[in-house]
Amino acid sequence: MSERDRIEELLEELRMPTARNVAGALVKEAQEKKRSFSWYLAQLLEQEVAGRQVRATDNRMCAARFPEEWTLKTFPWGRQPAVDRMEIMELAELEFVRLASNIVFIGDVGVGKSGLAMGLGREAVGAGYSALFCKVHDLVEQLYASVMDRSTARVIRRLARIDLLVLDEFSYVTLNEEQSNLIFKLIDARYHRKSTIFTTNLGFNEWGTFFSNKALERSLVDRVTDQCYVVRIEGPSLRPGPRPSRAAAKSKAGALSGQTGQGRKNKEISTSSGQAA
Repeated sequence: MSERDRIEELLEELRMPTARNVAGALVKEAQEKKRSFSWYLAQLLEQEVAGRQVRATDNRMCAARFPEEWTLKTFPWGRQPAVDRMEIMELAELEFVRLASNIVFIGDVGVGKSGLAMGLGREAVGAGYSALFCKVHDLVEQLYASVMDRSTARVIRRLARIDLLVLDEFSYVTLNEEQSNLIFKLIDARYHRKSTIFTTNLGFNEWGTFFSNKALERSLVDRVTDQCYVVRIEGPSLRPGPRPSRAAAKSKAGALSGQTGQGRKNKEISTSSGQAA
């Protein structure tokens, strides 16, 4: 066995696949260009570190479970003039994640709320943060099932550790008392510790329509909107197919524009006509 083969074998045993793959090419380059041994070793380790970073990002992206390939680069900005691209790109700098702040996207069906949430989620994953995308009805089922096997505390601890949790369609379920309590426990466990992105077609004053306990609803809204960015999207649907009548769309937009956040440190970004409020 040659020394080169032995190096590759040892790298395989050390579980350094990237270094193993480039070892032969680096040896050849070192011989041809008369590189030093320290140069070879440094290059070998740098390649392995870079490979591990790529694999770690791929693993975090897989764990995030984004259901579609939305990114901020592929978002159809030209088709959605109601979104202020500059404001979204400021959010993509991820200061809100570092500060454990929340984002709430409010808008009608199909305006791009979920796409923007996934785009920001992918930015967070690329920057080294953990993320998870979850439909609210799936989350409710998961938490409710945990009650049956008495694993609720463990499930909430796991979800509370995720740097960025994306809760999609936070308005399409009606919760009973126990389910409301479970959702509140999760939001409370993340409060001022980790960031959450919500997408919803309801303003905060309508969240009571799916929470059975009004006091619990007010407490949850208070935690969500404290240190929160509210992004209202009052634009056209990005989905193909029939669209609501102009009268219905105008009525819905008026209802959304009249809803206000309740956070003490709340920053609202109104994206109607693409202008920051």
